[in-house]
Amino acid sequence: MAGLFVALEDAGKASVKELGALYARYCEDVGFSFEIVEAVASGSKLLERGGAWLLEKWVEEGGGLNSEECGLLASCFDGFTSWEGRYYLCRLFCVEGMAALIGIEEVEFFLRESCSDKVPFVRACALSAYCRLGRDHLRYLAEAKEMVRNAKDTEQAKSVLSRLRHIDSILKLDE
Repeated sequence: MAGLFVALEDAGKASVKELGALYARYCEDVGFSFEIVEAVASGSKLLERGGAWLLEKWVEEGGGLNSEECGLLASCFDGFTSWEGRYYLCRLFCVEGMAALIGIEEVEFFLRESCSDKVPFVRACALSAYCRLGRDHLRYLAEAKEMVRNAKDTEQAKSVLSRLRHIDSILKLDE
């Protein structure tokens, strides 16, 4: 299924509409989920970005990941380079149970790193995903709440502040 890799590279910085068309074209192919995870783990900004979007869509549409795919995905977090891909993965980790599927410690590392990303949208989504991690795995809940409190005191980006208000209502920090 090298066709998907070539298509992602040819698409360059594809729009969501173009990525959606790629998804529709390839999603029924045998090995699709493995190929999108390979794209995410490739080290190429274009493949990370496109692969992460496709992976989020795959899971959103009810697709699953096997243990090999989860392991490959978890192994790429340390060298991840695409801010857009990081954003899409953070959105993916807002889904209940995803951290446990991939690997809690690996996802926690990735989210912690993403919470200090230079791009506000990534920080905002990473905080949401870290709070999901805290709700799914209570050993992270106190830290998630503390991260939100600290961000409320230091954050200036409007997108992050808006997300913090939403998180605050979910976690009920004042209680």
